[in-house]
Amino acid sequence: MANKVVRPDGTVRVRIIGPGKGSSATYEADQLKRDMGVFKRGTQVFLDHPGRREEGDRPERSIRDLCGVSVADPVWEENGPKGPGPYTDVRVFKHFQPIIEEVGSDIGVSIRAAGSLVTKTINGEPVRVAEKFTAGSFDFVTKAGAGGAVVPFSEAAKSQVEAYVGQFLAQHPQASETSDQTLSQFIECALADSATDAQKEDSMALEARVAELEKENATLKESKAQLESAAMAQEAQTVVAAEVLKSVTLPEVARARITDAFKVLASPVKEGKLDKEALVAAVSEAVKRETHYIESLKSAKKITGMGGGLTPDDIGAKQLREAYEQRFLAEGKSEKDAKAMAETAARGY
Repeated sequence: MANKVVRPDGTVRVRIIGPGKGSSATYEADQLKRDMGVFKRGTQVFLDHPGRREEGDRPERSIRDLCGVSVADPVWEENGPKGPGPYTDVRVFKHFQPIIEEVGSDIGVSIRAAGSLVTKTINGEPVRVAEKFTAGSFDFVTKAGAGGAVVPFSEAAKSQVEAYVGQFLAQHPQASETSDQTLSQFIECALADSATDAQKEDSMALEARVAELEKENATLKESKAQLESAAMAQEAQTVVAAEVLKSVTLPEVARARITDAFKVLASPVKEGKLDKEALVAAVSEAVKRETHYIESLKSAKKITGMGGGLTPDDIGAKQLREAYEQRFLAEGKSEKDAKAMAETAARGY
């Protein structure tokens, strides 16, 4: 039975290329180490290289052949499971996973790179050697040109354990005095640390997305609160008109003044909803003050205010301001804010 290659999270481990002779050139380790960054995270991976006609007709490739995308920048592994070279992980799209699982152990990985070549003499023969890469990608192919390969679980795990054993022995020169249990614990911790490191970038991206969503949620809540406040204000005006003012005999200017005043006032709220009972009571109190004000005008002399004292208009406005100020103070407003809000409410705008 073939070794499994697709992990539970849908990724596969691959060696992109190895040093040595390929189908297009010979690749040296130093050059690959230096330029492997062209196969960066996010590189699209296709099934098969394109033919010459396809390269001309559709250089961007076909979505039908888009198999996956690399999820990490390549890392050089001198003692990798398939030999030295740059290794990375590819997230295989779900509908391609059964295919890669079935053929993964029997196919290869091959690069498509832009760059330059030079001619060197190796063993007395002129050889084309890759000088540098300026851009690159890689595909799953039937036969690799320069050692690119899909790494099965078992080989990847064995290589990783061997690397940790080597690290352990380097840190513990007296290995013969160390128990197998200590070595096992070291390997378990190292594997856990490796898994954590591999997840850090994705975790950071996830945290950033969560923060973004939380910010969006806060904005939506604020917008919702503003809409609810506007709806409540509209409802307050309806209550004023429907439940109080229509049954009261007042001049139109007085009606308008009361309605305008409650447009700018904070409507009383109870359990997140408009407190209609409290609103009706407040409006009724405003009606009483307006009625008193009008009555004071009727009883006033025709010529007033000549001696510098308060006119009936002044008295009525003062009483209205004071009534509003007391209401706002009762609602917990500061004296300064209560006076300012009362002045606005008394003016009606």
